[in-house]
Amino acid sequence: MRVVMNKSVFGFLLSSLILSFGISFLNPIISLVLVNVKGVSPFDMGIFISIMTLLKIVTGHLSGIIGDNRSIRRKILFVSQFFNVIGLCGFLLLNNYWLLLCVVGPLLALGSMGSSHLMALGRVYSDTIEQKSATQLITWMRTMITVAWIVGPPSVFFIIEEWGFNWSLVLAMAFSVLLSMSIWFLIPNFEVKKPKREAGEKLQGWMNNGPLLAILFVNMFVSLADSLYAISMPLYLVESLHYEARWAGYIFGAAAGMEVIFTLLTGLVADRIGKERLVVMALISGVVFYGLLLFADSRFSLIAIQLFNAIFISVTTNLLIIIIQDKLSERPAMASTLYTNSMRVGNMFAGLIAGIVSQWFGFKSVFILSLFMALVGWMGMLWIRRSRLQAVHTGVIGEGVGGK
Repeated sequence: MRVVMNKSVFGFLLSSLILSFGISFLNPIISLVLVNVKGVSPFDMGIFISIMTLLKIVTGHLSGIIGDNRSIRRKILFVSQFFNVIGLCGFLLLNNYWLLLCVVGPLLALGSMGSSHLMALGRVYSDTIEQKSATQLITWMRTMITVAWIVGPPSVFFIIEEWGFNWSLVLAMAFSVLLSMSIWFLIPNFEVKKPKREAGEKLQGWMNNGPLLAILFVNMFVSLADSLYAISMPLYLVESLHYEARWAGYIFGAAAGMEVIFTLLTGLVADRIGKERLVVMALISGVVFYGLLLFADSRFSLIAIQLFNAIFISVTTNLLIIIIQDKLSERPAMASTLYTNSMRVGNMFAGLIAGIVSQWFGFKSVFILSLFMALVGWMGMLWIRRSRLQAVHTGVIGEGVGGK
């Protein structure tokens, strides 16, 4: 079903764009700021990023519980942006490593809560206010995220070259302020506080939800495959193929541009074809991409195969979050948090694995691992679909027997 454009829908789209611009102005340069500006060693930089990622997982999980229990996702968005501004100020002004690790890291982790809760708020809006399928609104929001990541990283590196790192951090702070204003003026406080649950009544659980856990593992493997590729590709181009570093930007930009198209198409056909079926097809596209990557070495071929990468990433990132929300429908904030945290776990493992494997076995070995992870994700989705269809078939047979 189509989502009608109105003030609130526009607010969600604008907020997604602003939030992603803020992230894209910070995440690509954290390592550069720590090493080149703060004088931190590469090892200490890795420790800082790993600890901050762990803190993001913890704070995201706890905020998801609070957001669902108290229906205060909008308030959490405001609080997260406050912590983000304070953390960025600390990143701008502090130079001592231990202060950065113990003060700035936790503040930025608290500031990262916003992305999960914005997606959760969009899901709640679709379900309660619009009373329509959330697929199209979430897809539009993901499209805004993709657009921001097409424009953001090249812009921030241009700003760094022209005016220095400090201006990129100031602009990241400005995006946090703009996001708060966008939410305040465009997204109404439509959440209704839930009545207190009776004794013995519990929120919908996820630890014992087998299909949900399987989807989370699939999401982790997708993130691991993509992160292994993203970490290693620039170095592979420069050190193995001897291309200029700017070609990494061209290749990533080509993929991101195609992702916008496939993201919009996904929103149009997902409910008709089936979300799980589309994810299975996207994972096949990922397997094809990583397989072709082992043989592509010309500039043209590397850009041409990004078609398969764009299908893989656009479909999985857009639909896996919706599938997770469907399986945890009573707890949209926790569902979005679990989606984000499973991606972060994949990113953490990718950082550790990519460095070790590329150093000892070369960059193509990393791409072989990406291929293997995509295959594991594909097999996981096949198992999930087969289990669900068997459950439906068993239920139909049971009803038929009971009706006789």
